[in-house]
Amino acid sequence: MYGHFSKFVRSDAVRIDSSSPHTPRSLEHVAFRNAASARGAGNAGAVVVVVVNTGFEDEKVQLQCGARLSGVANVGARSLATFRFHGTCEE
Repeated sequence: MYGHFSKFVRSDAVRIDSSSPHTPRSLEHVAFRNAASARGAGNAGAVVVVVVNTGFEDEKVQLQCGARLSGVANVGARSLATFRFHGTCEE
C-alpha cells in the first residue's frame, strides 16, 4: 500500500478534509492536495483521494470535489483505489 500512496501523494502534499455522510463501514478514505510543483505525470496540483475497501464485497463509490462529481467506480473487496481531481475543489 505504501508504494501506491507514494506514486500519487507526493512528499510536499498536504492532507485535506474528506468526509461522507453515507460511507459504508467497509470504506475508509483520505485526501491530499499535491503542490503545483509536484513531480510525476498528472500529480502537479492534483487533489488525490485514496479509498480503501476493507470489506469482503465490492463497493460502488462516487466522489465529489467541490461542484464536480466523479463517475461511479467499483472498489473491489479488500482493495484500494486512487482518484485524482485536477484544479481546485472549491464550490
